Amino acid sequence: QVGIWLYVDTNGNGVIYPGEQIDSASAYINSAGTIQKNLGKDDYILQVRETGGNTKYAVTMTSQ
Repeated sequence: QVGIWLYVDTNGNGVIYPGEQIDSASAYINSAGTIQKNLGKDDYILQVRETGGNTKYAVTMTSQ
């Protein structure tokens, strides 16, 4: 299992603070974790962590 968290870096210092989390998701062996957001111009932090077992994962981001 993999946990995914998306934050907006409101003060631009690269540090995650309470209240900066925008969304989160979990990915499992048979189910992809997806965060789908329309984001404005800002600095964002994407955190991906294994939350159970040794898990392979891939992160894909697109711009429209």
